[in-house]
Amino acid sequence: LKIFDAYRPHKAVDYFMEWAQNMGDTLMKPYFYPELDKSILVPQEYIAEKSGHTRGSTVDLTLFDMAKEKEVDMGCTYDYFGLASHPDVQPGQPVGAYQPINQEQYDNRMILQKAMLALRWPTSPSPTLILRSRLLCRRFVSKLLPPTSPLFHQDERTHLPQLPQGFYG
Repeated sequence: LKIFDAYRPHKAVDYFMEWAQNMGDTLMKPYFYPELDKSILVPQEYIAEKSGHTRGSTVDLTLFDMAKEKEVDMGCTYDYFGLASHPDVQPGQPVGAYQPINQEQYDNRMILQKAMLALRWPTSPSPTLILRSRLLCRRFVSKLLPPTSPLFHQDERTHLPQLPQGFYG
């Protein structure tokens, strides 16, 4: 797993809201929301005034290929606001500014989504999914990591993997 974004102070959320209300600041539009008007980012909940990140109850993550030492290709960039980030987009489906996703990218999205749903984690409307608790994270890692992995250290109390120091940010 690769964690992009976890706990965030409320002040950071306030800055996001200020930025969202400043319609003149479109510097990041080509990268994060090229086919959307900035005025809809808050109403369509791409940006929220009350964020689970400020409570430490939301984590944005993706899969990471340890052998290739890079993120698994999900077909669009992290934190992309638009159709290309939706997990139900089908291979070949037009998605605006992005190239349509291919079968491998779709399969990667489904691997992550199915694993999260099997563990009863709610999913966001993007391939980046929401993590609700540390215990669930450890259970998820125990399903992904073989016991021979250098990251796998058994916790004697829970019999779940003990994650490396600093794993939770």
